[in-house]
Amino acid sequence: MEATHYRYYETLRVFLACPGDLVAERSRFPRILETVNTLRAHSMGFHLEAVGWERVVPSFGRPQELINNELRTADLTVVMFWNKIGAPSGKEGEQTGTLEEFEIASERYGDVDPYFPPEDNRPLLYVYFREQTEPDTESAAKVREFRKSIEESKKLLYRQYRDEAEWEELLREHLIGFLNGRKRTDLETAVQRIAPLGKVMNGQFYWQVMYPNVGVVDINSDFDGDDNEETVRFKFQQFRHWLTFFKNNEGYGVPMKKDFVDCLNESKRIHLGLKDVTNDGVAELVIAANGTPACAMLGVYGMKDGRFSELAVLQGQFLFHLFEKGHITAPYGSVGLYTDYVWENGQFVERDLHDPLRKKSSAF
Repeated sequence: MEATHYRYYETLRVFLACPGDLVAERSRFPRILETVNTLRAHSMGFHLEAVGWERVVPSFGRPQELINNELRTADLTVVMFWNKIGAPSGKEGEQTGTLEEFEIASERYGDVDPYFPPEDNRPLLYVYFREQTEPDTESAAKVREFRKSIEESKKLLYRQYRDEAEWEELLREHLIGFLNGRKRTDLETAVQRIAPLGKVMNGQFYWQVMYPNVGVVDINSDFDGDDNEETVRFKFQQFRHWLTFFKNNEGYGVPMKKDFVDCLNESKRIHLGLKDVTNDGVAELVIAANGTPACAMLGVYGMKDGRFSELAVLQGQFLFHLFEKGHITAPYGSVGLYTDYVWENGQFVERDLHDPLRKKSSAF
């Protein structure tokens, strides 16, 4: 069978975290990745790239934090120990740089965006311990203590090896296993996340599009969390905009506030998107419209009491910024002012910028 020829390789970043006594392994690390690239990765459309402290650009700031920023972009983190636990990371206490890197990689493991990238592509963590040759030192004792904590947690399986030759063979085998569980990025899905021209919302969306001001747009998503897709239809008909929800081939109209409908009717820019703004793990439909240069409105639609309903209508000017965890800002004026909304207890509340602890319910 003819091999697949890829026009580009998707880069997978592999971060190596280890104390300074593992010089031999660190020097072999890039060569191992290149071998796996030749034997397996490139034929699958991937390229493994070595990442570590050597790649960090000199800059101001705590050195370990600069390294951590590289770590947070890794698809796979390889953590290793031998006789030394590592040098202090610069934070309070006795935590070493390698231990801090292990903690960050542990927190990232299992981070999953339910829409993109695929669940199989979550960041992974591999841990290795080399058999100690200086067991009587204080640092070696701390390594054994750390290894015991991993064993007792029963959350992670590590591997032990004798020398760098055995580790090289192990890592090659494990990297091939890592690749076998990967899927190349769906470029169509990736393009959908790019902000369209004329946007009225700024943020990271599962899907988004600018409405062409005529015709029908069907949005398919699991709006009620039952693992089955439902359809929301947005259309302009009879001189006004309509919203209809369909489930199991049955549909009903979704009431929309008159002032929001008026804004939609007047607007030449209507921006539709899917995003989890209520922190329930399920996407809501967000619709933003810029009726006039100084007036914009954002409608949020999702499940409430078993029906697809209007959850909120927010007001602002020009552009809405949708952050994670139900945080939306609506800039206004020309001197950097903005209205700050957060989703709490089933509704959006407006934060007082002069007194962050004082909040009031948003109008919807």
